Amino acid sequence: MRGLVRAGSPRAAALAALGAEAAPGDLKDAASVEAACRGATTVISTATSTASRRGGDSLETVDRTGQLTLVEAARRAGVRRFVYVSVSPNLPADNPLVRYKREVEAALRASGLGWTILQPSCLMEVWFSPAVGWDVAAGKVRVYGRGDAPISYISIGDVAELAVLAATRPEVEGRVLPLGGPAPVSQLEAVRIFEEAAGRRLKVQHLPVPVIRALSLLIRPFDPITSSLMALGAAVAGGDAIAMGTLLREFPVGLVSVHDFARTLRADVDAPRRRA
Repeated sequence: MRGLVRAGSPRAAALAALGAEAAPGDLKDAASVEAACRGATTVISTATSTASRRGGDSLETVDRTGQLTLVEAARRAGVRRFVYVSVSPNLPADNPLVRYKREVEAALRASGLGWTILQPSCLMEVWFSPAVGWDVAAGKVRVYGRGDAPISYISIGDVAELAVLAATRPEVEGRVLPLGGPAPVSQLEAVRIFEEAAGRRLKVQHLPVPVIRALSLLIRPFDPITSSLMALGAAVAGGDAIAMGTLLREFPVGLVSVHDFARTLRADVDAPRRRA
């Protein structure tokens, strides 16, 4: 098992602890990507620049060109299976992030590789975090639009488990798999779930969808990443429900629910207080 990691990344130690080889490199460096793929039989790619603050990282260099470089390197190296983690099929390609994800999906389909494309809905660890205005510790959360449309929030850990299954199960080769949690909930339902877990009321700020879209377009020339994330917020305000019944009959994975995640988050918030 081998993982592509950049110089100085703390993930190198995490890989070593798992018994994996850390291959130094960067999706922006084609030679290092070629070297990492050499001898590999399977590639799983989850890379994105959306949370990166490193110089040179952008949607263009990482989410588009870097991923396309990886697909081509895998083809040249004779990789047999490529699992690509994309975004929900319900998202419109009206922003750079989703547009580049769809471009990579198309390139993968045309590559001649054995492929599986995973299309997860909103990741709990992202959408229930202070980075997007969901700050339970501070007692306030941000809701996009009215907040009443169902969304199939899914945990990153469940996406990872399904990615490993996709890499090892031949019956999902050549398939696109939309992914969601065990049951869709609306943003306002999630607020109530987190209030129950936290034992307190949360102050809710609603962001009107027209305002989000206007701001997204306004800042796009200067900050494509933030612009794309705002566009995603506007899109999921209309809902992103993904039925998982059929897939779970094939892969009986115990998916994390929003209730489960809220309780875990409460435990993480309370732990520092108990230590103090």
